[in-house]
Amino acid sequence: MTDGESQVRVVQCPKCGSPVYAVRPGEITRCGYCGSTLEMTMGASGYPIAQLANIETSTVYLARSEALRRMRERLVELDLQLRTLTDQYVATQQRIKQVRGQSSAKWWLWGGLAMAMSLLFLSPDESAACGGMGVLVGLALWAVAWSQGSKVKTAVARLERELAQISAAGTQTHVERDRLAARVAELEAGLDELARRL
Repeated sequence: MTDGESQVRVVQCPKCGSPVYAVRPGEITRCGYCGSTLEMTMGASGYPIAQLANIETSTVYLARSEALRRMRERLVELDLQLRTLTDQYVATQQRIKQVRGQSSAKWWLWGGLAMAMSLLFLSPDESAACGGMGVLVGLALWAVAWSQGSKVKTAVARLERELAQISAAGTQTHVERDRLAARVAELEAGLDELARRL
């Protein structure tokens, strides 16, 4: 046995920096301080070097942790997007009800005016010319009411199209969110397993 082989060499743990008594290159030992599994190799200088035996697992853990962080951020974005779409959907539904309600009130107002004008001009004391005028005024008012109703139908149809687009976007966002949530749960389980190995 030579003097070099009989000397006890001390190397540093690459994880915590504690002293580790070197064994032969290729052998595996544990750090007495942090418990890391270390593999002894021979450095270029001829002295033993301790390397983490599970460095590959550590790298995978770090990469997956970063991926998990990004996925969680995306989940928060999707939740916010879903809340915004839900608010838009409810607001559009309320707007449709409001437009229909206003339309109904205007229809009855113009229709009532038309009826009143017809009755007013068709009183038995008035001449036929006045009665004809009453009918014309009444018809004109009914035409205004009909025109208002047509505008409202167009507005409601436009709002209903918006509602359908919001609903489709919400469904698509919900599917993406559910898929991502499942992936996050899967990744968390995988990280727990990797953490146990480390």
